[in-house]
Amino acid sequence: MPLFADTSEVIDQVLVGIEMIDQGSERELRELLADDGYYYHFVSTAREIAPDGQSIRTVDFTSPSRRVKLTRESGKIALIDQALDIGGAESQLPIERVVGQLYSATLDRGVRLKTDQNQRYRVIIREGLEELVRSYFGGWVEVVGPCRDREIHLQDFRPIDRDDE
Repeated sequence: MPLFADTSEVIDQVLVGIEMIDQGSERELRELLADDGYYYHFVSTAREIAPDGQSIRTVDFTSPSRRVKLTRESGKIALIDQALDIGGAESQLPIERVVGQLYSATLDRGVRLKTDQNQRYRVIIREGLEELVRSYFGGWVEVVGPCRDREIHLQDFRPIDRDDE
């Protein structure tokens, strides 16, 4: 067995995953990418690439053996699909939507967020989403998730322009 996978096979598997996201087949994608970190990273990356529905309506991917169109808008791709997520103690907490500025990383898969009213939150990030969230340090974002004592378990996330509020 070769040490490295054939590049064309890897590309085709990525395209299969993108096709699943476009079709809303998250359950099947979850079976294909059983590891939480891989799954969340793949979904967050696909969501970053997906069309916004305004200036971009479709994104095409082509390999020698396959062609895939991603037409599902980024805002319609959930980072964490609650129907597939097992949850935990945080699933019983009230959901909050907080707009603030990301300003610091913590050592335990989290970041700090500060609102206009100088309220500070700790945002807990699932494995696989760290790179996405940290790429918006210094920027304004909307974070959605179960919250207690100003600790939010990230469920959804989007960068915002201050004019969007």
